[in-house]
Amino acid sequence: MKIIGLTGGVGSGKSTIAKLIAQNFNACVIIADEVGHLCMEKGQPCYRDIITEFGVEIMTAEEKIDRAKLAEIVFQNAELLKNLNAIIHPRVREYIEAQIAQVQSEGKADYIFIESAILLEAGYENICDEFWFVSVSDEIRRKRLKESRGYSDEKITHILQNQKNDSYFKTKCNVILDNNGESEKMLSVLKVLLV
Repeated sequence: MKIIGLTGGVGSGKSTIAKLIAQNFNACVIIADEVGHLCMEKGQPCYRDIITEFGVEIMTAEEKIDRAKLAEIVFQNAELLKNLNAIIHPRVREYIEAQIAQVQSEGKADYIFIESAILLEAGYENICDEFWFVSVSDEIRRKRLKESRGYSDEKITHILQNQKNDSYFKTKCNVILDNNGESEKMLSVLKVLLV
């Protein structure tokens, strides 16, 4: 059972490709962001540590962590982002490793995909057999982020400046997926890769 890391910058279309894989292949797809959100819920591993670090101001009236408020705080301060990552990433990794072990013991999938923008930076080399990079032009990425998330040009520029550039990913990944086209074209590429 091959474990593949699916990575790329924000707006590259990783999530769309992850859905295509989940719908069309015998694969377990783990979305790291979804695992992170789960770990931040009340009663879960990161909840108390995040509130201790960032204060009750980041809580909603229902005592949930307001992820939008938290994101606004950390994306303006590299040190605070580092602190948040130090809380979340180890717990996300533990969860992912447990999920991989369960899928492997059941033996029902041919592939396990882990989708995340920071797999390489977070040291998943000892978990993944290979890495696939989702590549997209800046023009299409900006268009997607404006349409899907309502981001301003300024916010997009700020996010892109804080992410690794494509050349970093291309030197470290085994497969480069050009995601500038339509889903049907990507599905055809995936069918060749996942035989």
